[in-house]
Amino acid sequence: MKKFVHMAAAVVLAALIAVPVVAQEKKGKKNAKGGAPAAIAAVEKKLEGLDLTAEQKTKIKDLATEYAGKMADPQKTVNSLMTAEVRKAKKEASDKAKAEGKKGKEAKAAVDAAGNLSADDKAKLDAAQKELATIAAGFQKAVGEVLTAEQKTKAGLDAPAKGKKKKDS
Repeated sequence: MKKFVHMAAAVVLAALIAVPVVAQEKKGKKNAKGGAPAAIAAVEKKLEGLDLTAEQKTKIKDLATEYAGKMADPQKTVNSLMTAEVRKAKKEASDKAKAEGKKGKEAKAAVDAAGNLSADDKAKLDAAQKELATIAAGFQKAVGEVLTAEQKTKAGLDAPAKGKKKKDS
């Protein structure tokens, strides 16, 4: 009986030590790629089904590391301005706008107003988000240069960027 009590105490002690360690590991991860920004992870996900050479894999890994470093500062700015409260308020405003049938600029205005950010903070947020988008586009273009034409097509990286269409002159 004494042996059982000692063994049970050891198991409980091990569990008490292991749970915070596992929780800390999970808390630190940003996504499945171990912390890669979402834009980089999205491109990497598109590449999963491709048969890449070892050289291509190495180049893409190096590009991901380089571009993740470039994204760090603007992402910190976004994270500091988009607190949990601001995100929650914007989400609720977005849901409300959809329920009311608002679309486009009207819906965006309602969501932006819900964030309660000062004009200066809005400008900082917009600038940081634009910088992140530019860096993400650069990463996608750089990865596209590493791939063959067939690989680009399979991954969907050869499609033109979404946005305004050029008018025929």
